[in-house]
Amino acid sequence: MSPRAIRWGLLALVGLGLLATLIVVSVADPPGARSRPATVRGVPGDTGTGALPVLGQAPEFSLVDRSGRTITRTDLLGEVWVADFVFTRCGGSCPRLTSLLLRLGTELPGLRRISITVDPAHDTPEVLADYARAYSIDDPSWLFLTGPPHRVHGVVVEGFKLPIVDEPPHQMAHPDEPILHSDRFVLVDRQGAIRGYYEATDPAEYERLRRDIRALGRDNGGMTASRSDADDGTLDPVVCEREVVELHVFLEQWFTGRLPDTDEAFARFESALAPRFTLVDPAGELLDRATVVGAVRGGHGRSAGEELTIRIEKATVRHRSTAACLVTYEEWHDTATTSRGRLSSVLFVHRSGAPNDLEWLHLHETWLPGSAVSGAEEDD
Repeated sequence: MSPRAIRWGLLALVGLGLLATLIVVSVADPPGARSRPATVRGVPGDTGTGALPVLGQAPEFSLVDRSGRTITRTDLLGEVWVADFVFTRCGGSCPRLTSLLLRLGTELPGLRRISITVDPAHDTPEVLADYARAYSIDDPSWLFLTGPPHRVHGVVVEGFKLPIVDEPPHQMAHPDEPILHSDRFVLVDRQGAIRGYYEATDPAEYERLRRDIRALGRDNGGMTASRSDADDGTLDPVVCEREVVELHVFLEQWFTGRLPDTDEAFARFESALAPRFTLVDPAGELLDRATVVGAVRGGHGRSAGEELTIRIEKATVRHRSTAACLVTYEEWHDTATTSRGRLSSVLFVHRSGAPNDLEWLHLHETWLPGSAVSGAEEDD
């Protein structure tokens, strides 16, 4: 057996061990939560008969695009998307995967494509941008994502259940592909559910992927949702969840100093708060709008050098009407040495012209277990 066959045999064994964990069992939502697609038992690659199975949920993530913009899972809600996993120094499968994804977008206009590097230590946003230019990829909706190696590894291996072997045994190493990784495409629906895994270099699998993408488009009225998707006239739950994530992306960039300390940059935060905005902070103190605005404005750059990441998890719409929306979520502040979380609930009200046409009216935060800090350490 050739060394290359042995290498891919090892990768297949690693992948089978990971994919075996992807058998999913449906879990009921809490009372009052917005309905989510029912899950069924299945394994990657099995579309069964009739409707596509739900093989799990795409993982929560916060990664950086080739443009420098932070992208999260919530940003992709409302769209059908296909992900692949490549790296720019790869001379083996990656050029073929990129070419296939390029072809797929040509054949299915409007499809969102996501390429996640498996070599994040080398593949910076600038390197990924050069890689995209080398393939004449000028579609800004095709995201090329990178981030800290531990975070990327978690998204790919723990989230999508696909293997990465950073340092294969000597006899299995190959100069064209020093990192072994999966060559499967992953199909994700508008609700963030994984609907299929495809070995797209196989022509039959590629055709199956195209059929399944079209099926999702037909089932959901197209591959992209608009803010007015709520057919009952209520506020769109996807937009409510998106606003939670987008404001916290601003806060991460503001506190780390990646945004300039200007009125124009700060307007993203200030314009999101209603005139009567109030915050109950984790210590139980009631703060008004002026106090919160002043504290955040004065905190510009205070976490520079700390490798601060603010991530949102478990964002769930609990109630919505034509004028208001209630969302609960976990907010985690991660640095190289700490990870602290808050359980938060926000009441949005509709206002045209506000970011995502939503204003933050009331926010209530409570420390998650093990996260409480002293007053001197507490973030605003």
